[in-house]
Amino acid sequence: MLPFVERRNPMIRKCIIVLLFTILCGCSDGVSKEEYGSLSKKYDTLLHENSQVIIDRTMLLQRNDELQKEYSGLHKKYLVLKNMSEIIEYEKLLDVFDKEERIRAAKSYTVLENSENNLLFDYYDNGMFIFGMTVIEGYYTKIKRTWFEDGEIEFDSFVITGGEKIYLDSITKRQLAENGIYDINEEDGNPAAHIKLHLLNEDLQNLVKNSNQDKRIRMKIFIVQPFGSGGNSPYPIEILDVFPEYHHETI
Repeated sequence: MLPFVERRNPMIRKCIIVLLFTILCGCSDGVSKEEYGSLSKKYDTLLHENSQVIIDRTMLLQRNDELQKEYSGLHKKYLVLKNMSEIIEYEKLLDVFDKEERIRAAKSYTVLENSENNLLFDYYDNGMFIFGMTVIEGYYTKIKRTWFEDGEIEFDSFVITGGEKIYLDSITKRQLAENGIYDINEEDGNPAAHIKLHLLNEDLQNLVKNSNQDKRIRMKIFIVQPFGSGGNSPYPIEILDVFPEYHHETI
């Protein structure tokens, strides 16, 4: 907190007291009208200045609170990004011929969206590989899928019916490019992401499992970096939080 907004200006307060005392005493000591009028004007001026100091102090305190809240929000985003991010570290381990090119690209990713619920980056600046934090809406389902040597697996999945346009567009681009980390839900044609439901506590697991097309929920998620999270991972998102039933008029 700034020291000069901790209390009213003591000098102004002292001057007001002295002038008031002088005016009151002067009335009985034969002070002229001119002198009395001059002292009254000074008294009024000091009162006005004192009022302005109080107003300025209040505004500074309000602004200080706003900045504290803004800092708190940014700090939370930073911690999430720091804890979840693995771009440079993972890319350095890749044994591919264009490793250096990948590292350079990862170091220069572009911030696409930075708002209350979103902190999104473009990995290769092509609108396809988006990563970061966002909020999505949808519902739970199970999807069977063949995954490399593991054969057919039934995954806990989340059908995505809404969210930040940048992210939804990136999913469409990946599907068109046959980058198949996201599935298509056959019932409504919406994209679906496999989720690590077992990592949530029991209450959140039940909240997710009880969702459906008519009873959607929202999730705060971290979209993992391409080629991250262990390379060929079937999980494109990490769940950060789950919110109760969400009503939306349009899909």
